[in-house]
Amino acid sequence: MTQPSLDNAVTLASAPGKVLVVGGYLVLEHAYSGLVVGTDACLYAAVQTQVLDFPGASSLGECDVPIFVVSPQFTSAWWRYSYNTKSSSLTQLDSADGGSNSFVQVVLESTLGLANAYATGKVQDLAAGSAPGCGGRRGLKIVLSADNDFYSQRETLAKLGAGLSSESLRSLPR
Repeated sequence: MTQPSLDNAVTLASAPGKVLVVGGYLVLEHAYSGLVVGTDACLYAAVQTQVLDFPGASSLGECDVPIFVVSPQFTSAWWRYSYNTKSSSLTQLDSADGGSNSFVQVVLESTLGLANAYATGKVQDLAAGSAPGCGGRRGLKIVLSADNDFYSQRETLAKLGAGLSSESLRSLPR
């Protein structure tokens, strides 16, 4: 019996969001705290296994999984990583603006570390699944998004000729 292909399989995860009122990036360090308010608006991550063809992907080590994260609601918001299944370490390769995103990095490190430890072989299967002749390697493409409630809708409402009211906001698609 053959194993089903993992290529192009998509998993969509969502979770109720939180709004960080006080704290900023320092809350990623255990010594610091912040004030968070829960909301019914959701954050989403669509994770897809696919061949990733970006500079350096084909030269990654045999235990490395290439990862491409994009956040299309922002202009030029993407990051490329490599996750080593042997050492459980995440390395940022590059990004749209040359910077890093601590929130994305901490989530990737935690999630991949848990998956690598508890779903034995699953993450390693991605590293072993390089695609000969395709110029790339099988890896993860992650698309991040969120409900409109997390973003200012002033420009969208102005383009629609709608007033700044809660009724106008409710008329927008999530």
